[in-house]
Amino acid sequence: GRKMSKDECVHHIDGDRQNNSIENLILMKTGEHHRRTHHSLQKIGYSLYKSGQIKFNRDSFEYQLINAEEKETP
Repeated sequence: GRKMSKDECVHHIDGDRQNNSIENLILMKTGEHHRRTHHSLQKIGYSLYKSGQIKFNRDSFEYQLINAEEKETP
């Protein structure tokens, strides 16, 4: 119900900038808060990679979830 200040920004929780439902948005008071939020997500991604839950596809340059069949393969 008000304009955002210069320092504030909106974070899309699911990463989809098209999803502007109120449940998917959170107001960040500073850009630093927003950077820390994205950094925490990045750290979780690297942790998932190290634990074998995601993989890096060198052809598409993307991280991908590992499906159940891949986990069972020795």
